Amino acid sequence: MTDPPSMAEVSIEQFAKETFAELYNMIIAQEPGALDGDVTAIHDMRVATRRLRVALSDFAIILSREGSRSLQSHLKNLAEELGGVRDFDVIIEALRSRLWTKPREKAIKSIIGRFQARRRRQHQQLVRYLKGEDFAGFKREYSSLWAEVAKETKSHGQAA
Repeated sequence: MTDPPSMAEVSIEQFAKETFAELYNMIIAQEPGALDGDVTAIHDMRVATRRLRVALSDFAIILSREGSRSLQSHLKNLAEELGGVRDFDVIIEALRSRLWTKPREKAIKSIIGRFQARRRRQHQQLVRYLKGEDFAGFKREYSSLWAEVAKETKSHGQAA
């Protein structure tokens, strides 16, 4: 059994590529749950989106400026759509934790009902986004990013 390569043996480009792939796969893995409205999937997809945005910024040097900008734009849109639903999940959970106060129970349940209706509308908007052109464009651009990174990594390796 061989040991994994040390950080000294892994190029920055390879490390970035692995990081991007891991975070991208985390986003895509949560897509079915997010489409179904699963609270945990939406949260996990949002976290992975934020992390990928940071990684793209941190490793921007290995990407073309226009490719990075475009992916950042798609990720910003995705984060906004996910955040719109996630914000309601957080507030609904906070309100549910206060249901133990009997004098306010009826009022809190009423407020929760209104937030749940708003969350459903926000989730419908998220579903339209995930099934729409912007998210499909993100997936396409992500795929072409790998072709670009692989091509640049190969040309750098040949020059060395």
